[in-house]
Amino acid sequence: MDDARFADVTLAGERAHATVVPAHARALCAGHFPDDPLLPGASLLDLMADVAARLLGVDDPPRAVRRCVFHARVYPSATIVVGARRVGDGVVEAEVIVDGARAAQATLSFEPRA
Repeated sequence: MDDARFADVTLAGERAHATVVPAHARALCAGHFPDDPLLPGASLLDLMADVAARLLGVDDPPRAVRRCVFHARVYPSATIVVGARRVGDGVVEAEVIVDGARAAQATLSFEPRA
């Protein structure tokens, strides 16, 4: 896991949260709407998966994205916080909070395939 992504990572029981380093957010925008930089949805999902994996103490990416919704644009100049909450065995609900408002959310499954 890339520790240069987050300024801090807090793990507390069934929850985790991390603040994205502004320089990392700017780097994720490279080439994506150069005149109006915007974090790509895939990058937001990757940040949520990273925090979810840290919460579960695993190194592997999720086996499945059960649900992913984007509510608002995310700009690199914003304060970006990623939260995660364990909701079942190997299942995590994650979200991206930008300046206090939910910008994206996903349900990620790290369960082994049957």
